[in-house]
Amino acid sequence: MWGDDELHSDDSTEENIRENGENGFAEDVEDDSDGANNEHNEGNGDRNEATVSSQEHMIQRRERRRPSWMGEFVTGEGLSEEEEVDTAAYIVQDVISDDPILFEEAVKHEKWRKAMDSEINSIEKNQTWELMDLPVGNRTIGVKWIYKTKLNELGEVDKYKARLVAKGYSQQYGIDFSEVFAPVARMDTVRLIMALAACKGWDIFQLDVKSAFLHGELSEDVYVEQPKGYVKKGKEHKVYKLHKALYGLRQAPRAWFSRIEAHFTQEGFQKCPSEQTLFIK
Repeated sequence: MWGDDELHSDDSTEENIRENGENGFAEDVEDDSDGANNEHNEGNGDRNEATVSSQEHMIQRRERRRPSWMGEFVTGEGLSEEEEVDTAAYIVQDVISDDPILFEEAVKHEKWRKAMDSEINSIEKNQTWELMDLPVGNRTIGVKWIYKTKLNELGEVDKYKARLVAKGYSQQYGIDFSEVFAPVARMDTVRLIMALAACKGWDIFQLDVKSAFLHGELSEDVYVEQPKGYVKKGKEHKVYKLHKALYGLRQAPRAWFSRIEAHFTQEGFQKCPSEQTLFIK
């Protein structure tokens, strides 16, 4: 019996040793794997930190460039608080305007009455129209007053402008107008001339033709109503036949360009074949 117990105890001792040894080996392996994982995670962390730092460095070194199309615009970047307030005031003043819309509103103010008188005087001085009876088979085109407060470069009131505009949307093709196309100067041409003038030291003059469209001569028979506030007493049934264009007519831009083109040609200017709005002498 003693021998059997001894054998059993020895067997149990060996089993315990084997179990402890296996457990100990497993624990050692787990400890080693944990250490490797920690080292791997630390390595990944170092690489991530290096990547983030390099990206931040690239972001810091990256230069922000404004789009090329913004070169002709003025932004509020770099303005002081006072300048921003002034700029906002100009914008608000432009958006929230007290310009009248109806003739009944404008006629109550002397400044707008003077502006309308000036416009009528310009029209009559230029011999734009002729008062007559409406021929049979013809129709009239309505007119309306447009009021606008003109500001200078400082945002101050420069003048009050009243413009008599024809209701061109009621014109009919083939009756009131035929061709309406008129060339418009391209900004590339303007920049080219400015660059040549800067290189060669030329003098540049800018001219503003007052009521330019009123100088365009019409080839069609166009009749308009008498404007509000300037209806001839005793001749309320008469209408105006236009000899020259009014703002709002479909053919007004074409008529004005034809007039100024004829004038330049008469003065010895030659029109550029690739740019119809450029005349050279």
